[in-house]
Order: sequence, then structure tokens, then C-alpha cells
Amino acid sequence: MSVKCKVLFKGILIMFLFIGNITLYAQLDPVSNLTTTTSTTVKEQKKSRDTIKDAKKSSFIPVPYFVTDQNIGFGLVLALAYMHPNKKETRKNTPPSITAVFGGGTNKKTWTIGGGHTHSFNNDKLRYAGAILYFNVNLDFYQLGPVDLSDNPIEVNLNGWGIANHIFFRLGESNIFIGPQYGYSSIESSLNLNIPNKPILDSITKAIVKTTTFSALGLRSHYDNRDNTISPTKGLYSGFGLNYNANWLGATEQFGEFNLFFKSYLPINNWLYSIYHIDYQIVGGDAPFYLKPYVQLRGVPALYYQGKMAAKVETQWRAMFYKNWAVVGFAGAGKAFDSFSDFPDSQSIFNYGTGLRYVMKKAFNTRVGIDVAWANPNSQFGWYIVIGTSF
Repeated sequence: MSVKCKVLFKGILIMFLFIGNITLYAQLDPVSNLTTTTSTTVKEQKKSRDTIKDAKKSSFIPVPYFVTDQNIGFGLVLALAYMHPNKKETRKNTPPSITAVFGGGTNKKTWTIGGGHTHSFNNDKLRYAGAILYFNVNLDFYQLGPVDLSDNPIEVNLNGWGIANHIFFRLGESNIFIGPQYGYSSIESSLNLNIPNKPILDSITKAIVKTTTFSALGLRSHYDNRDNTISPTKGLYSGFGLNYNANWLGATEQFGEFNLFFKSYLPINNWLYSIYHIDYQIVGGDAPFYLKPYVQLRGVPALYYQGKMAAKVETQWRAMFYKNWAVVGFAGAGKAFDSFSDFPDSQSIFNYGTGLRYVMKKAFNTRVGIDVAWANPNSQFGWYIVIGTSF
């Protein structure tokens, strides 16, 4: 399924938190992932031709996504993807069609199941991506409106289902895509306080349940000339997404969302590579507290720093040091705030960390590894099993 789930409707929280990295495989381009030069040997050229030939065959691919976020919990989501290339397409970088099912959970009794499909039409001039899922999520929230809950977070259960659909049109022969997106979901939220020696209070709070229906129509556009959609080494991926959740579409709440992103992959030489990432998100209107933007940096628990707006900048550097092995270092900064006037006084969050990568040559040069990250000002720590670029 086409899934770096930023490609899917962000209003469905669990899609974004759980299967963000899994969706990379829906855009997999086995042909363009091959690196060729004029100096390749006959043996290397034959190997490339064999790889291209294999890429045109249908195949099942298991895709694991390890969940290691401090807030979501520790667990595994496993997707089984059936890749069936578009053999009639002539454009070199046409992504294969993928049908997938997935499911998994964490030690916090959070789980999700679902499926999705992507397809390319008319020589890759039109792309479609759609998904459906059911989920049950237990998350700690550290802020509710103006109330700071950093020292005493509350646990909220989110239970529901959702669908998301995207259609992208290629503009001419360029690498620019634009198109509509639509998402629908129903989420039931309730508090899990587990108050010691006060079972009656706990029963009352659990009875305060609110079911929210989301129905959002949006527009998304992006420019993408990366050499590899899973583990790119060069290129640019940048664009915007806009969603409007409206009563006239059947939603119980009315609010808008906007996201602007920029990712640049820049090789320094044949052993050193860099990535630069800028991201800005904003919501307006009656958006529920669990859909407010938050600072997304490694080392920072999901939803820890929230506001009506969130922005971040980060960079990652990767250095090859022995055959297929590499070491990475990264750093970033972010803020969550309610208005631009609040930006100077809002808390600054910084992260830094390192990791190890191994290049899987037989899997289209996909990089896998592990990262460890620290974040200030609260001396937070996290570790992550990585498939791809991390961002």
C-alpha cells in the first residue's frame, strides 16, 4: 500500500503514528532504485538487468515496522504486501501497484488492522492510493488546552475506524503531482484514569465518552525527483497538504489542517551523505485535542509538545565506513505554539543522536538499522529500529 502515511489523511491519528514508514513501500520503484554508471563491469550490468527482470515479477513482500515510541509503546506492525508491477507502462520510474494488509500492536494494548491499495494509470500520469483500518489506541496526553499536564499526564483511549483516498495527477512530464484527497473516520475517545481506591470516580470518567465523526476533503501537491523512495541518496521531496473537515460533509467538528514540508537529500561525496528536513503544521477551528500538531523529533514522545502550530528543522548525516555499513548522526529543533506571537516565548525542543545502518543490496539498497536519540529540555531518550531514511 502506498504508505509513508503522510500520504494518507492525517485526521486518522493512528495511520500517521503507526504506519508512516510502511507506506514507503507503496511508492517503491525497483528500476530507479538501481544505481548505474558508465564504468560498471559486464558482471554488474548483467546483475542490474537480472534485478530489473525480477522487479517486473509479481511478489509478496513482508514489511515489518517496529514501534518504539515511549508514548505509543513497544511493539510491531507487520504488513504483507503483494507487489504487481504495471508491465504495460513505459515510463522508467513507474511505481508498482501494491495491495497490502497489515496488523499489529504494542505493550500498551494499542492495536491496528487494515489494508490498502495503490495503482498507477496512463503511463504513470495518474496515481491512486487508498486504505482502510480499525484501531484501538492508548496514549498519554501532556497538555489539554491551557492546562499543563507534564507532571501528571492523562491516558486517553481512542477507538474507531477510518478510510483515506488520494488521487494524484502528474503535471505534464514533470515530477510535480497534485490531486484531491478524502478521509472519513469515526473515533470514540474516553479517559483511562485508573484512580487508586476510587473505583466510582474511575467508572464515572470512563462513562464520559465522546464519538467524533471526521469527513475531510483536501488537496495535496508534491515535487519528487528522489533517486529512491525508500532510501534516497539524492533529490528533493517537497510539497503541501490541505484538509478541511466540514459539517456539510457529515463531520461533527469543523476545522482545517495545513502542512508544508521540504526534504533535501544531498550527497557530499561517495561515502558521505546529508539530509535536510523542514516541516510546518497548523490546525484551525474545532480540532480535537488529539489532532493538534506536535513536535515530531526522535527522542521526543509522540504528542508530548502540542499546539495549534508546530514547526521543526532537522538534519541527518550518514558516513559509510566498511563495505555496506554506515554510521549516522542527526540533530534537530522544534516548537509547538498557538500563534505566531507566541513563537518567541514558546519552549524550544532540541534533539540529537546517532545510529548504525546496513545497506541491503538485494532489497533495492534499502537501509536498515537502529537509532538512539536524546531530547532536551526534559532529558528524554528514545531508541528506534529504522527501515529507510528515518524521515
